Amino acid sequence: MDQFTIVPYSVSPSTIQVIRSNRIPHAEEVEEISQSIDAAQSVRTGLASQITAAQLALLQLQRLDDNAMQHIRRCTGALSPIRRLPPEVLSRIFHFYHQNCFSSVSTFGREPLFHSDRIWTLGEICSYWRSVAVTTGHLWSTFQFTCKGRPQKTEAALAWLLRAGNYPLTFSFACAGHGSAVVDCDVFKALLSRGDRWRNAVFTIPQFFLPAVGALKGRLPILEKLHYTNGSQSAPPIPLLDAFSVAPMLHDLSLSDILASVPAILPWDQIEHYSGDQFDNMRNHVLGIAPNINTFVLNSPHGPAVTAVTHQLKKLDFRSGYHTLACLTLPALKILHFRGVDSTHITRLLTRSGTALTDLHIESFDLALHNILDVFEITPALTSLTLLANRATFQATGAANDYIFIRLTPKRFRAARTGTWPVLLPRLQRLTATGLPASDAFVHMLESRVVATDENVRLESVLLRDVVVVPSEHAYSYARLQELANLTGMAVAIHGIVHPLRRSGV
Repeated sequence: MDQFTIVPYSVSPSTIQVIRSNRIPHAEEVEEISQSIDAAQSVRTGLASQITAAQLALLQLQRLDDNAMQHIRRCTGALSPIRRLPPEVLSRIFHFYHQNCFSSVSTFGREPLFHSDRIWTLGEICSYWRSVAVTTGHLWSTFQFTCKGRPQKTEAALAWLLRAGNYPLTFSFACAGHGSAVVDCDVFKALLSRGDRWRNAVFTIPQFFLPAVGALKGRLPILEKLHYTNGSQSAPPIPLLDAFSVAPMLHDLSLSDILASVPAILPWDQIEHYSGDQFDNMRNHVLGIAPNINTFVLNSPHGPAVTAVTHQLKKLDFRSGYHTLACLTLPALKILHFRGVDSTHITRLLTRSGTALTDLHIESFDLALHNILDVFEITPALTSLTLLANRATFQATGAANDYIFIRLTPKRFRAARTGTWPVLLPRLQRLTATGLPASDAFVHMLESRVVATDENVRLESVLLRDVVVVPSEHAYSYARLQELANLTGMAVAIHGIVHPLRRSGV
């Protein structure tokens, strides 16, 4: 309807002026306006049914358009190249997905091995993808089961194992129940029947599990990694681990809560990686019977009775017991992880070994103790440093904390009053730290080493987690830290912030 259309409720020009103004209309104008209102109401009444009919027609047209669009999408999908992929190629793609969504073997045994929802994500695309996923054995070759007597879980686990087909198995099995629960466990029996496909195995089981395991002797041709934790309070007899004495590919071993003399029956000549917490100090110390070991994770306070020189050990992960450190000489050591040990013992070990350490990981790092500087002074070749700070050190004075950071700052970036000592860790390239305070000295050290033009002191990457900010002292320093991260792009990454003193009443 344009502006020249005459409508039934039109009024005279004089009445229009009344409508547009504040003038009081005359009696004739009042009558004309009333008649115009009645006419407009009649027009609306007549249009209502037409509008409803038009809306229904529009809705029908929209439905027709939606149906046509859905048909186009379905037909386009049918012509998509991925629909023509043979099951073998699609299965290979699923295999790649499997490798990127599951925990790596390096963390096997310390993290959940799988999330079944991730596997079924593939099957949610369409029935074809679901059938391919179910028949892709590699997707189901990573397995975790805890024996709790639940039939539904048992059925699901058996179906999982069945889908794995003939693929090598990476699995974790745990049972802390009574002997009958283990012996009657169908999942346990299914695992034993597939011993020739064990590749990585983690057990947390009581000793009465082991007699049945004895049937596996000579049937473990591809077993590479074995983690065994005794689930009983008493240690298992030696012969019960004899099943693992014949495993030609076994090179990664972890034994926890095992009788001290058990290690003697295992294929120690093959072992390259070992973690454990009990062994026979007098006769069967691991470092004495495993000539090719290069990674040693020790959780026990017990140490060897005699001095041990291990020329091939490259990585030592040490959690407790300085007596062992006092008896070791490790000239090939490159990677050292430790916690709960006075750094003085670490300094003596490194000095005695004369090794060029390249990777140092310190848990429960205490900023208040200066003797860690002795470790830094004898490790000039260090390229990677990880510090997990002890929260208790935040009660230390700022001077004690700053002293360590000042020694890590290149000399030309230091204030004159802070001394002229050579910079520690001159070749440091990667710094990972958790729980360090955002003090001025710490931020200044990072700024100087991240932007340094000298490649010998420049940090290539910094990863900070849970940076501690005391609002009254570190707020400005933390702002500088964020600015440093923004300016350097990927060189500095910050995840998390902690306000230790931000509590009610503080």
